[in-house]
Amino acid sequence: MMIPFKSKMKTILIAVAVLLPLFCSCTDDFDTYNRDKNEISKLNTLLYAAAFSKAQNRMVYWYDCDMHDISNMVTLHGCGYSIAGFPQADMYVTRNNWTQNAFDDQTTAIFGLQALMEAAKDDNPVVYHMALVMRSYCFLLMTDVWGPIPYKDMGNGAQKVSYESQKEVYYQLFEDLKTASSFLGAEVKKNPNLNVFGEGDHFFYGKVAQWVKFANVIRLRMALRISNVEPEKAKAEGEAAIAEKMLLTQALTDDIQWDIDAKYRLSGTSDNGYITMNSYGELIMSNNMESFMVGWNDPRLKEYWSPTVEEGWNAADYPQFAYRVGGYHGMASGTPHAKKDPVYLSHSKLGPRFHPDLQGKTPTPIFNAAETSFLLAEAAWRGWAGAGDMKTNYENGIRESMKQWGITDNAAIEAYIVNTAKPKSVEYTWGEVINDVMVYQTVEEAPLSTIPVKFSGNKEEQYEQIMTQKWLATFPNSTEAWSEYRRTRLPKIYPKKASANPNVDVTKGQIFVRLPYPDDEIASNPEGVQQAIGFLGGPNLETTPLWWDVHPNGK
Repeated sequence: MMIPFKSKMKTILIAVAVLLPLFCSCTDDFDTYNRDKNEISKLNTLLYAAAFSKAQNRMVYWYDCDMHDISNMVTLHGCGYSIAGFPQADMYVTRNNWTQNAFDDQTTAIFGLQALMEAAKDDNPVVYHMALVMRSYCFLLMTDVWGPIPYKDMGNGAQKVSYESQKEVYYQLFEDLKTASSFLGAEVKKNPNLNVFGEGDHFFYGKVAQWVKFANVIRLRMALRISNVEPEKAKAEGEAAIAEKMLLTQALTDDIQWDIDAKYRLSGTSDNGYITMNSYGELIMSNNMESFMVGWNDPRLKEYWSPTVEEGWNAADYPQFAYRVGGYHGMASGTPHAKKDPVYLSHSKLGPRFHPDLQGKTPTPIFNAAETSFLLAEAAWRGWAGAGDMKTNYENGIRESMKQWGITDNAAIEAYIVNTAKPKSVEYTWGEVINDVMVYQTVEEAPLSTIPVKFSGNKEEQYEQIMTQKWLATFPNSTEAWSEYRRTRLPKIYPKKASANPNVDVTKGQIFVRLPYPDDEIASNPEGVQQAIGFLGGPNLETTPLWWDVHPNGK
């Protein structure tokens, strides 16, 4: 691995050494701790909380500190949510250091969690199993971006490690989540209010019952992810997760967000990456979002996006774009542009809660509980036991998403649910130099989908509706939306206008389906990477599908 592996014990000692200063202000009586076994136990608890918090902090780098490297430059435009401010990135160009940083984030988080698990496995099995759930989530994020990864050997102290196929990784994660859910569920039955880590847990503030729910919903998510490639295994795992009846379903209660309150930051502060990118002018509404949200008069539109404004351009200088001011307008992905170009600036940016002035005030969304309802809707569509009524799950997912985004007008919500309008057509605008003069061209493009919001009686349309509303409800968690788009090729989004990556030929219908292994990993562990490429069944390129992606990538 590109991060050198240390022995488990050395890693633990380093982690403890790093964490001790964090608590100097609240543990001035270290002499007492050194004398009293009960106080030593309290200190261990503090250290465990700090270690857990630091691992979460690093995992969340994809949403804040390294938002630019993974989310903005790959997954946000890859899933069809937005346009990247760098035109080369929006046309599928990556940088090795971006890939490197993204790879480092999850491996570093995993190292910290494994050190915590090693330290706690004998004296605190609850801590051990909570860390196991968190580690599983980090592994899932990694494998769904790169495919084959090291699992068994990660953190074993060796410089060179073996890779496992994505199928092997998934199977092991299913076992880990089942083990953790079973153990923690039994503990919660004995003590429903069991709390571990407290404010050191940024996700659920130490509520163990919530971690049982999270383990099961991730297991259900994974089951559906493999439903096209291993339907029987998927069904067994999905039905087992559903049978636990412990799933994150209630918006504002079960949503996971990175809280900005300093008292929840035992491991230090971090920014809301969406706000950071918005302040750079890096996140522009896509034409996909316009087609669906404006076409359906979606009440969330005003929360997700902002009306177009004259910022960096003057409508008087570009009268052909003046009509866009005050409206919601999405841009076509892959359009050649510059950040100061009116083609780019005359479109909508992120919504009001992501305004730069709200940095340090708006929490970062990590997981939207509404996703669970759509997971259950798809499970019902597939006929899985215990999933409930498909239409009810679908509509509940919409309601929970509205609640999450502060939509309180029940009449508007219910009107949206029975809406029979279709997605709208969109505009594609580009500039070209003709006789040394920049000329702007605009053409209208028909909607790619004809589905309404109102739940259909047609089975094929039902599936498209479930996946499209799930895509909307997952916003802005583009890492998950990108995985689901690659799995289902839904919603129906407009293809990129151009690719600047020679490995991705959009004229053949190719899309970006994974990240290549970074150069440092190839250099430091060439045997392992060759193993991984063998498991991939194709080259280490952006166009080689993952195990669960059964779609041909291109014509």
